[in-house]
Amino acid sequence: YGGKFEVNNQIVTHHLEVASVPSWIGGHQERNAHFLDNNKLLLSTISPLTIMGKNFLSIDILWRKITN
Repeated sequence: YGGKFEVNNQIVTHHLEVASVPSWIGGHQERNAHFLDNNKLLLSTISPLTIMGKNFLSIDILWRKITN
């Protein structure tokens, strides 16, 4: 998914303009945000999700900044 976002404390709210799950478009998704160090950001779901009929307790994504 992608779109504008806002940060409030350690919560990131994504306002979805595009998404691989069509029903999410126009909605929002909230994620806990934790900086693990200067180059890593961990985003985690706040509550369980159902995506395309499958239930997930938690989904995490780790972003790592690439430096040259």
